[in-house]
Amino acid sequence: MASELETTPPPYKRIIVCCDGTAATAYDYRDVGKKPFTNVSRISRSIRPQSRDGIPQVVLYLPGVGTAEGNIFNMWNRGYGIGLDEKIIEAYSFICHNYRSAEENNGIADQIFLMGYSRGAFTVRCVADIINKAGLLRKEGICYVGNLYSLWRMEKQIPPPSSPPQVGHPNLSPTSFRGIDTTFQQDPRLRHYPVRVKVCALWDTVNSTFHFRWGRPKRRFTFVDSECCEGIDNVIQALALHETRRPYRPIVLKRPVNNQVRLEQCWFAGKHSDIGRGKKGQDLDNFPLIWALDKLSEFLDLDLDVVWKTEPGRPTCGSKSSLDRNPREYRPSSYTMAYPDKSPTF
Repeated sequence: MASELETTPPPYKRIIVCCDGTAATAYDYRDVGKKPFTNVSRISRSIRPQSRDGIPQVVLYLPGVGTAEGNIFNMWNRGYGIGLDEKIIEAYSFICHNYRSAEENNGIADQIFLMGYSRGAFTVRCVADIINKAGLLRKEGICYVGNLYSLWRMEKQIPPPSSPPQVGHPNLSPTSFRGIDTTFQQDPRLRHYPVRVKVCALWDTVNSTFHFRWGRPKRRFTFVDSECCEGIDNVIQALALHETRRPYRPIVLKRPVNNQVRLEQCWFAGKHSDIGRGKKGQDLDNFPLIWALDKLSEFLDLDLDVVWKTEPGRPTCGSKSSLDRNPREYRPSSYTMAYPDKSPTF
């Protein structure tokens, strides 16, 4: 009987984190039929729990800032991006809890996918930056996530873990930086390092986050600039061609020097909301959606039926059967730009 229950575990799993834009949530039934769902939420629902070749696909969907139920400060939080820290920590912690390295996983590490729209896109870029600089905390070290995040916010270099302490020797001596316990930096039993992100998919990245100093708003996270971090294999981003508002100025990503990241960015007609969410009766967001589906289908097993069934009755730019037959047929190519060397400046 026991032998019948024994099965060969899959070689690895795919961990997917999807972060939505400001005031965007797929969890409010009152929005159904009134506000279109974002491309991030539509894709998050289309990811199969297990691919057709047996690879588990674990998904976390996070609503955008300013969506807390009954919070009287939601409008304030939306305007200044308050709550972004919690989103970053929650996304990072989810990956830490689920990730298995190559040494724990028969030689194949789990794959990490990050997707986001607007401030959600900036959120996953921050998560990717933390993973690139500090790796991932193991379950034994997850209690240090707040310490690690504080060090990252202070732009402190987090060195790779040292060799493990020998058996019989005392534990590593505690260390600190500005009152923050940094013991986790030294012990490889508490941290996976290095760790790579397989794909980062973005819709019109926006960094409009502020904190108040001396009564005046000051921009935060300025150290997360337009350069892709080195720990990502593939980056795609859809950008709004007709957006002119200063707070929604596009962050056109640049390839790191001497790095082999596969970077592709594409301009689409419309303003910021047309890229990630769209408006009722104006379905420009379907074009960047199909473009992203075309790119992501190389790495993830998606159920395309779910994409179109998310909002019954909403018009789409082509049927599901047409998308299966030729997904590039609907992809706008006039403004497609891949940056092998550098990006234009704004």
